[in-house]
Amino acid sequence: EMVPINEYMSALVEHSLSIYIKAANGESIEEEDDIDKEIALFKMSNASIIAENESVLDVSKVDLNTLITVHINPFLRKINDRLFQLFELFNDSKITIVIHSGNVEKTFTDFNDYFAYINSLAANEFNYIESIDFLSILNNLKSAYLNSVNSEIDLRINFVTQAICISYSPVDLLIIRYGDNSLNIQLKELSDRLFKTLLDKLKVDMNG
Repeated sequence: EMVPINEYMSALVEHSLSIYIKAANGESIEEEDDIDKEIALFKMSNASIIAENESVLDVSKVDLNTLITVHINPFLRKINDRLFQLFELFNDSKITIVIHSGNVEKTFTDFNDYFAYINSLAANEFNYIESIDFLSILNNLKSAYLNSVNSEIDLRINFVTQAICISYSPVDLLIIRYGDNSLNIQLKELSDRLFKTLLDKLKVDMNG
């Protein structure tokens, strides 16, 4: 049913007058509908962020046993095997692996010893592992005039609340969320990047 024009205009005037009186009295003149719309828009704009955060796994729900044995260990073994090919070129070469579990540290200077220890852990013992450090040092290339050529790879793998954080230089950090299907791809790319950087440095030092 059509509203007569005089009633419609009267309602508009009354509404405007009401707003004017509220403003004069120092009251808020925002419309309730406007607030509701703003709330709805805010919820819509944040819905995707909320959904994404709810889908992210927490470390307490992650199977660290599988994560370390199936993904992290092959990544570290690949690095170790590549380093081993270079060890014979240097007078002083070594690796150090440190597992941090609360206030307890386990240190290994041989990858196979580290690997045997990891395999000896019960499934629930993995839940106490907070981080794994991997340090390799290549000192003194076996050549009289290039004796000072050195290089290293220094990694720290942290298992934080919602992601694996791998620091591999003073400024470089790789963050991979738990449950990310590209985990192995990112680990392989990091391994390749580490060795390209190492080899490039060695070449520059040898030619310097």
